[in-house]
Amino acid sequence: MTKILIVEDSPTQAEKLRLILEAYEYGTESATDVPTARALLSETKFDLVISDIIMPGETGYDLCRHIKADPAHKDTPVILLSTLGDPMDIISGLECGADNFVTKPYEPEQIAQRIETVLESRKVRAESKLRIGVEVIFLDRTFTVTSDKEQILDLLMSTFEDIVRTNRGLQQSKTELAAAKAQIETYAQSLERRVEERTAELSEQKRLLDDAQAIAHIGSWRWALDSEIFEWSDEMYRICGVERETFDPRLRSVFSIIHPDDREAAEDLFDKELPGGASINCETRVVLRGGETRQCRWQGWRKHDAGAELLVGFCQDITDTKAVEKQLRQAQKMEAVGQLTGGIAHDFNNLLTVVVGNLDALCGRADLTGDSRQRVEMALAASLRGADLIRQLLAFSRKQQLKLQPCDVNEIVEHATALLGRTLRGNIEIRRHLGDGLRPVHTDPAQIESAIANLAINARDAMPEGGTITIETANKVLDEIYASHEAEVTAGEYTMIAITDTGSGMAPDVLARVFEPFYTTKEVGKGSGLGLSMVYGFVKQCGGHIKIYSEQGRGTTVRLYLPRAAQAAQALVATGKSDAEMPRGSETILIVEDDAMVRELAVRQLCDLGYTVLEAETGARALDVLRSGRPIDLLFTDVVMPGGMSGIDLAKKIADERPGLKVLFTSGFAEASLQNGSDPENLSPVLSKPYRYNELARMIRSVLRG
Repeated sequence: MTKILIVEDSPTQAEKLRLILEAYEYGTESATDVPTARALLSETKFDLVISDIIMPGETGYDLCRHIKADPAHKDTPVILLSTLGDPMDIISGLECGADNFVTKPYEPEQIAQRIETVLESRKVRAESKLRIGVEVIFLDRTFTVTSDKEQILDLLMSTFEDIVRTNRGLQQSKTELAAAKAQIETYAQSLERRVEERTAELSEQKRLLDDAQAIAHIGSWRWALDSEIFEWSDEMYRICGVERETFDPRLRSVFSIIHPDDREAAEDLFDKELPGGASINCETRVVLRGGETRQCRWQGWRKHDAGAELLVGFCQDITDTKAVEKQLRQAQKMEAVGQLTGGIAHDFNNLLTVVVGNLDALCGRADLTGDSRQRVEMALAASLRGADLIRQLLAFSRKQQLKLQPCDVNEIVEHATALLGRTLRGNIEIRRHLGDGLRPVHTDPAQIESAIANLAINARDAMPEGGTITIETANKVLDEIYASHEAEVTAGEYTMIAITDTGSGMAPDVLARVFEPFYTTKEVGKGSGLGLSMVYGFVKQCGGHIKIYSEQGRGTTVRLYLPRAAQAAQALVATGKSDAEMPRGSETILIVEDDAMVRELAVRQLCDLGYTVLEAETGARALDVLRSGRPIDLLFTDVVMPGGMSGIDLAKKIADERPGLKVLFTSGFAEASLQNGSDPENLSPVLSKPYRYNELARMIRSVLRG
């Protein structure tokens, strides 16, 4: 196929010429300027070049000189496109070595004939390698000329002179036409630019719309009511999990991807006649090709558009939104349960404060001996155990601070497994492998027991047919290499507690989400999904690390790594001291407590310790006492009180009036009064209820020493 290079700066002229040449089965390539044409000539062999003369920058004459001067292209014919508006066009063309001219405007047959003549002439001369005469057709006249430039110039000059002489009177009109043509071409170029700019704007707007729909998971659609054909945006195809190339969004095919249980309702909604302006609104499940189900909301409105009846609307993937709403409802329910639990635990702590305080007082009596002392001590131990249970309830309700202290892990495990033996089913065997020389850990013993219980219950649920739970303790070292591969792990020595079951194990996708709050694989109502997240939070709060290993069909191992305590093992247990060993004082203390029994107990205990005690049942009454002018060294106040004034409010109100006054808070919530954004620990220490006699004595003395 003959290959022709078109060099034309006007897109419309270039396209016109391309269509003519391709209609005559010529192959074409185009360039808009001379530098581009030179680059194409260096890469491709062309049989002929057709070039406009006047172009921005270099002209067609310059291109022709380049071709004729290049040994690789000197035999390539060049046809120049000319309006012949200037007699010098012919001379300039011959000077640069052009092979022929085509006068604008031209007819398709004219340019095709001219190309055929030039190519045939070039072929004959190439085959003969002789300088022979050339037959030239000009204005219906045939001339045979040699290839000498002078003869060609004489012939063309004489012919052109006749034309110029004959048409001299038409030059003015021709000039005006040329000016009009220039204006038209300028307008056409401006219009082309405006079309290109508007097309780019529309493309950008479509891209932004597609991005917005993808982010919001919203696809748009149109349905012509007189047909079954839908028009879908790209996001509609993504939401429904189908490909634009293979899925035809007709009404019935749209119904085919809707879940069978939702399909009938959707058909009824779309099939019914809607009055003008009416809308549809429904939710359906869409079944993707892999079987995954997505929840979608469909909304549409009927409208008239250019005489056509349309239903236009959108479809939103609300699967994630529904999941979030479900989690929110669950979180709200758990929050309500937590608030209720915290309130009940607070009241129980007030009661236990009275019980523990009085039992402490009885234990301190020298005349209490024998069976009576044993019974009181048993009651005290049971009360303290009740206080531990209350702390676990408060931990669940997020109202309990950890009581970090050195702990003997083996002792805690023995106590926890003894309780588990009475809790788990008879087909569950518990085995213990407790390490020797275990170093104490710095943590909250009640929370360790709670964590072991949570993990044991999960293990039990994974073994419905029975099995074995193994609890192991050991000293472990997590080195730098391990720590570099695990998030939030500090290399060092730890005490490990491992709980292993022989249950069903967990799949990788379940294992990846196992610590997420509210995530559970159990049936609805069988688990809150908080157990492992509470264990995780406790371990992290202690500065420890937790790791789970699980294989389906073989079981699960959960390892807790707890930081070791610096204190010696003998400091593990804080035993009660006798009254004689307790720190005493003679200062004046104002007790503010709304619970009469708790207040009475505190007054009695502090009086026994040598202090002068004043009391008030509300914040307002306490203010009166504080403003009475009596010397007071310490304000000992409950945090949560009725009457609209909490202990925090009381302390703030009196701070400016008595800046040197020491304050000690007490509460059934160690964090209960973080009310209105206040943190009591930033103001004064907190003594959590129920407190022991010796704890009260030491805390009072510590605050007074300041």
